[in-house]
Amino acid sequence: MKKPKTPVPRVLVVDDEKMFRTVTVQACKEEGFQVAEASSGKEAIDRCRERSFDIVLLDVRMNDLDGLETLKILREQSPSTEYLIVTGHAEVGLALQALKSGIREFITKPIGTEELVQRIKSVWRARLAEKRLKEMQIKFNTQIFNDLLTQLGSVRTALQSINGNGKSGESQKGLLANVSETLGTMEARLNNMIDMTMYEADGVEIERIPTNLDELVPAVCAQFKSRCNARKIKMTVNVAPGISTIEMDPIKIERVLKHLIENAMAHTPKQGSIDVRVSPVSMPSDGNSKEFVEVAITDSGAPIPRSELLLAFDKYKDVLTEKTPSASADALRLPICKSIIEAHRGTISANSEEGKGSTFAFSIPVQ
Repeated sequence: MKKPKTPVPRVLVVDDEKMFRTVTVQACKEEGFQVAEASSGKEAIDRCRERSFDIVLLDVRMNDLDGLETLKILREQSPSTEYLIVTGHAEVGLALQALKSGIREFITKPIGTEELVQRIKSVWRARLAEKRLKEMQIKFNTQIFNDLLTQLGSVRTALQSINGNGKSGESQKGLLANVSETLGTMEARLNNMIDMTMYEADGVEIERIPTNLDELVPAVCAQFKSRCNARKIKMTVNVAPGISTIEMDPIKIERVLKHLIENAMAHTPKQGSIDVRVSPVSMPSDGNSKEFVEVAITDSGAPIPRSELLLAFDKYKDVLTEKTPSASADALRLPICKSIIEAHRGTISANSEEGKGSTFAFSIPVQ
């Protein structure tokens, strides 16, 4: 059997000193690295928007944006990338600031190309080791969850067989129906746990397709019409004019919508109301105003205590609030929503007031 090929790092060298860039790029190419270069912070930001890098070698002192400003923007764009800060001997203080923000290490000039390459290799080996550990963890957890799902499926099959033999009384049928419902809840929760484990290990993979939220949101809400009618819940959908088309993953955003509406349904009493609004909003981003589309879902249920509201999207909220863990399938729905929205570089929030119900809203950037 052939030994798996060791992956090579994708490296971006960012420095306004041409000679340093040229020598470093050449040394990286000789090692077989995939390497690109940028002569400024702005160019580095553009490069990272075009493609992803495993390691960015970033100079602290540059003419347009200094390394720390560039680092802040790049980490927002690509938090999983490793960043190596390059400094002069007089700039160690700046490098220490970068280290406090989670940078693995810094390099001081002058430095020989051989040592520089070895430092990059060291960071790459550490990254591969961490990735391998995560892969082992996800494989272990996913195997356990899938084994449990298989066993639940076997129990469900047995119940269907018992229920279909025609010998069950009315009380037994009621009991079997309750057991079947519980199995469905357990299966849904296990599937959510598998998804959450995958997202945490590998991140959320986004397939960006031009999508109109002013069409998607009403279509998803329509799927809840019969349930709303059964409980006499009034659901209104208000879409503002001029909603921009967004490059996003419609399947994952549909899942977010369904989770948030399910959450609203769970907290809305009979004859209550759910209001869904789609509107354009402007938010500050990198010192400028950026256009977003916001979807807000408001229910008429009881207000959520502030201690719980602050942890609404935390998967450990039951533990942190010392609450008995929920037996329902929705325990991980909100954390999953947060992961998906943040993968779209958007924001998600929760608000609750006495007499006004609770509002869960997310915003996705238009560009």
